[in-house]
Amino acid sequence: MQVLDTPHTSAIVVGAGIAGLTAAYRLQQAGFAVSVLEAKSLPGGRMADEMRGSLYAFTGATVLFAFYRDMWALIDELGMKDKLIAVPALGRGIADNVREIYPVDFNKTWGMLGHRGLSWRSRICLARLIPDVLAARRHVDPCLLHTAASLDDESMSEYLTRKVGRDFVEHIVAPVYRTLWAWNIESISRAYFLSIYAHVRGQPSFRLQGGLGVLTRELAQRVPVRYDTRVCAIRRAGSDSKRAVEFASPHGEGTLRADLVVCAVEGAKVTDIVVDQAPYEREFFTRGVPYARFAMVIYVVKELRNAHPIRTFYTREHRNPISFLFTHPGNPAMRGDPPRLWVVMSPDRAAHYFGANGENLESSVRKFVREKYPLHDDDIVEIHELLHDYTIAEFPTGQLRRVRRFLASQEAGPKNIYYVGEYLSNATTGGACASGTRTSEQIIANWGGGSHALTVAKRPA
Repeated sequence: MQVLDTPHTSAIVVGAGIAGLTAAYRLQQAGFAVSVLEAKSLPGGRMADEMRGSLYAFTGATVLFAFYRDMWALIDELGMKDKLIAVPALGRGIADNVREIYPVDFNKTWGMLGHRGLSWRSRICLARLIPDVLAARRHVDPCLLHTAASLDDESMSEYLTRKVGRDFVEHIVAPVYRTLWAWNIESISRAYFLSIYAHVRGQPSFRLQGGLGVLTRELAQRVPVRYDTRVCAIRRAGSDSKRAVEFASPHGEGTLRADLVVCAVEGAKVTDIVVDQAPYEREFFTRGVPYARFAMVIYVVKELRNAHPIRTFYTREHRNPISFLFTHPGNPAMRGDPPRLWVVMSPDRAAHYFGANGENLESSVRKFVREKYPLHDDDIVEIHELLHDYTIAEFPTGQLRRVRRFLASQEAGPKNIYYVGEYLSNATTGGACASGTRTSEQIIANWGGGSHALTVAKRPA
């Protein structure tokens, strides 16, 4: 057994996504002895710097929103502001509802007045959203959505149908959310709509030159990370107040002991590894943390055949598996940015077209793509099928109230295990970053400094 003595409080962070890395970085700055364990061979999670063939792969995040306060502070602190690239606002393009094609811009309330997909009654009723949106803008932190728990009393679909009209739900809102979040809005809380819409509309979005992974990679270079290290269990370490983290790696199995653990894995996986949960943890995690299943196919092509980019949202009236078709011309000067077509599967129909493990995913898509775009076999350079079960946390009605109760317990005094992640904040990387920031501040306030030891017990492979 090897015992490493450190004059500082020891912390193990499980997971090197943006939430875990942010927490680790802030704790290390405060003088904690930090070690990060990551199951994969690269950092980032949904912001990983992963290449697949010639393509910078989609691992979850595509853009950074302007309301990511904690992430912007991090980018500024790391000297990465010059890497920001403005991109067209999400939710802007054209919509196809079978009968007609019309422009859609989810970011502009008054711009919706001209949408042909809306009745005159719904256009007039749009004004009824304004007081609610302004109130959310004043009182809600869009990256910490438990601050909107008072709005978590009905679904997005129920609320918008009541306030505006069913045509607004079907022709404007549902196409955007089923594409960008892979959600069916009948189950998502109105709190999410009001909180995000209040801060997204009219604001630019950004990417980072070289991909979003440059941020998480930079953070991972500033804190000690053990890659290819899968955590098997987190448990109390005997009779003392420490935590033990059991892991497996190519070098063998082992156990780390530390004063505290920050669990930064997907919420749906927590019960698999945290063995002895407190009552408030069991109450939250055993009910399940919902995630959306996101499926898409990317065709890397030699060149695009259309002169103008396609950015088409398909409404639920279409009887096909596609919710979004997007052409991107690429940039030969940028790594991983070739010309390509993005095809996003409809969350409410995908299961009827391909198997549980993605069988027949691309073959079920290609027929419909060719109806909308002149895609020929000779054009295709690479095909990437992407199927993620844990890409986007969902916030059904009532979930934000559960999150608020959970965080109130987590923050009620010192603990030896804390949880961070987008499922406790917002279904975006900005929310995950905010969760890591807020929780690290809470840990620092709870623990301060001290003299402790980090114990490493290893068993041979």
